[in-house]
Amino acid sequence: MLQVDPAGLRAIVVSHGHVDHHGGLEGLAARTGRRRLPLLIHPEARREHKVTFPTGAGFEPIIEPTIAALTDLGVERFVPGHCTGWKATHRLAAALPEAFVQPSVGTVVRF
Repeated sequence: MLQVDPAGLRAIVVSHGHVDHHGGLEGLAARTGRRRLPLLIHPEARREHKVTFPTGAGFEPIIEPTIAALTDLGVERFVPGHCTGWKATHRLAAALPEAFVQPSVGTVVRF
C-alpha cells in the first residue's frame, strides 16, 4: 500500500498508542520474519487507549524541544502524520525545510 519494501526498514517509531500508528506491527513481523530493528516507542504510548487528538495547546510546549531533537539527530526526511497538529507542522516545515515532506493521500517518500 505504501510502496515501501519492508526489507529496507532501518527502524520503527511508535509515536503514541493509537492503533493506526502501531496496529500493523504484528502483521509486518509475520510477513517479514523476525528482524533486529530498533523500535522506538514514546514513553507514554501505552497510556493512550482511547481516541485523542494531540493537537491542542497542551502539546505546544513540546514543539520546540522536538524540533531541536530532530535537528540534533540530523533527520533527512520528516513526514508529519495526521496527529502532528497545525502549529507543529508549520513550525517543522519552517525549521527543517529540506527534510520536510507534506503528506497527502497517495504521497510516496523514497529514501
